[in-house]
Amino acid sequence: MRKRIRLVAVLALAALLLGGCGTPMHELTEEEEGLIVQYAAYALAKQNIYQKDGMTDAVLSEETDVPGETEENSLSEDDQSSKGDEESGAVSIAKAVGMEGKLEISYAGSNITNTYQEGTYFSVNASENKKLLIMEFKLKNTSGSTLKLDAASSGGVFSCSVDGSKQISEKRTFGEKILSGYSGSIKAKSSQKAYLIFEIPEEMAKNYKTSDLFVTVDGQTYPVNL
Repeated sequence: MRKRIRLVAVLALAALLLGGCGTPMHELTEEEEGLIVQYAAYALAKQNIYQKDGMTDAVLSEETDVPGETEENSLSEDDQSSKGDEESGAVSIAKAVGMEGKLEISYAGSNITNTYQEGTYFSVNASENKKLLIMEFKLKNTSGSTLKLDAASSGGVFSCSVDGSKQISEKRTFGEKILSGYSGSIKAKSSQKAYLIFEIPEEMAKNYKTSDLFVTVDGQTYPVNL
């Protein structure tokens, strides 16, 4: 019910901005266009039953970047059947988002914090008695042309195991730099940063040493090489 209210609210905002009874048409700013386009993308992505959706403890203020154009990069049946040997089933992070052989994605470490922040316009806060485990990744385009990444279309849902604990699903948010929902273009020979967020108990955070990453596609879970 809350998801419907959010969607209706955004659509109502779009209608209000785009027209009105006898008033001049409001010209959308880049920030407003980015908000509407990205929310629409998440609304479509939620049709995937293995993918969680929605904004989580998110605060949106004045500035945001407009995501670039996207194209489908979903994992093919051949990709899924060759996700590593049958013993470990391990996959690369690039394959997990449908970009193996196209984009270099490397793990850049993790940290424990109370808040995830994107510039001055977006933040996610940890729930009471919880902490945020932030995993950072570097997305590098080594090719001679612009690459488009639409990670949400791969259908992958990430989870992690902290110091051998049971798997914890990622905290899905509305951020533009979240790896699982990253939608945009990366120019030739350039790189971008992306993140995955997991909410863990404070006691677990105090003793945090290592974490293992997993991705679930079509009901099948695979360990991810970091």
